[in-house]
Amino acid sequence: MRSIGIFAGRGAFRSAGTRLFGAWVVAVAVTVGLVGTAPSPASASPAVAPAASSYWPGRDVARRVVLNGSGDGGWVLDARGPVRAFGSAPGLSGAPDWGDWRIARDLVVNADGHGGFVLDGWGGIHRLGDAAPVPGRAPYWRGWDIARRLVMNPAGTGGWVLDGWGGIHPFGGAPELTGGPYWKGSDRARDLVVTADGRGGYVLDAWGGIHPVGDAAPFSGPAPYWRGWDIARRLVLNPAGDGGWVLDGWGGIHAVGGAPALTGGPYWRGWDIARDLAVAGTGVDAYVLDGWGGVQRAHADVPPVEDSAPVNTAVPTISGVNAAGETLTAEPGTWAGTAPITYSYEWYECYGGTVESCALPLGYDASQDIYGRRPVAVRVTATNAFGSASAWSAVVESAMPALSGPLPVISGDTVVGATLTATPTTWSGMEPITISYEWESCTSPYGDGCVPIGTDSDQVTLSAAEVGRYVRAGVTATNAYGSIEIGLTPVGPIAGP
Repeated sequence: MRSIGIFAGRGAFRSAGTRLFGAWVVAVAVTVGLVGTAPSPASASPAVAPAASSYWPGRDVARRVVLNGSGDGGWVLDARGPVRAFGSAPGLSGAPDWGDWRIARDLVVNADGHGGFVLDGWGGIHRLGDAAPVPGRAPYWRGWDIARRLVMNPAGTGGWVLDGWGGIHPFGGAPELTGGPYWKGSDRARDLVVTADGRGGYVLDAWGGIHPVGDAAPFSGPAPYWRGWDIARRLVLNPAGDGGWVLDGWGGIHAVGGAPALTGGPYWRGWDIARDLAVAGTGVDAYVLDGWGGVQRAHADVPPVEDSAPVNTAVPTISGVNAAGETLTAEPGTWAGTAPITYSYEWYECYGGTVESCALPLGYDASQDIYGRRPVAVRVTATNAFGSASAWSAVVESAMPALSGPLPVISGDTVVGATLTATPTTWSGMEPITISYEWESCTSPYGDGCVPIGTDSDQVTLSAAEVGRYVRAGVTATNAYGSIEIGLTPVGPIAGP
């Protein structure tokens, strides 16, 4: 179990992905948790060494890595258009070259390694090597850098282009992939992967959201999500079965669903330099591409059949009172998987009743007096020798008073002899909650020259002394854990009888 004082706690997480499809080798991507550390690109020794022409120290121009079928080489896409072969992979002729214009967005290579396509930001598809012409008419947005991903149809001819708003555009006989997200006017889509039958897939958004399209089923289990943070870079499906991996911009590789954890890869904390993830074979080996062109290895520790990564069977719980000065205690819940299992805890302040609203890790960039006033949740990560998984507790509401209904207002005629009333509202927090009122008469609506009037009541009767003045009220809700005062908008000037 783990406890937290209401003034403490914080955590973080990251992830990555790529995939191999039937007749096409297609680089793809997804997101989930932090893996490894590295001080700079290419500081780790890659199992697949890039050719010298594929490494540009200090220049963030590498965009895509695709492995060849044997996994001992591949190709790197330069943002300026050229495609660089490394290891045992053959060179691919015909690549575009736009000088210093970094408009290349994606690379697809045929399974035989002798042809493929480069996608530019306008939607142009450029043939490489001995690739056949693109069938059908693909989308094209002249002058508009909006094309993000090219996927060829693993089940036949044609393919799809993903635009930055989330639109999926089929061409050359590929089926439509419907039901996905669409962010009109917002460049939020980051990746598209398609299942082996070509009838479903997933769209990755910039925050890490994974959205099924077509007939694809949602991933099982938790997935990484960084609300409001453009950090997800690639989603890769697990070639050996369920789930996949999400790559974040710092190099974190996050396993989703039944995919094994990938460890030992590079990690550049605070530096958005990871650009792509390629997974080889059955998902045991993976390679992270950094923006300088470095290709570095991560790998899966594949357990025997009887061993398994942690699986949550009962969600974590929180005990204690959510109020300033109190202590909350988390129990990790129940987990299946190979022992020993260790647990880590990340406490979050929330803005609603569900974990999707939990955006601010406790203990960072927030004054102490707000702790205990908002809901709180905990995210528990369980780790063993075969992987890790995370689960959220339910959200615990604050015990301190908080306004849960509409803001009160002052109603009634602003004339001597009339009665003004502070309209009732609703409050959350630990009962009993008492409500008190304070009425004032002021010389202006801005709080000048105020003097108390009336008694502790939700009503006040106007007297001749208020003529030409403005009347306001303060409403205070109090319980055993604190109080909150809300000032109501003044009314007036008060007229004579």
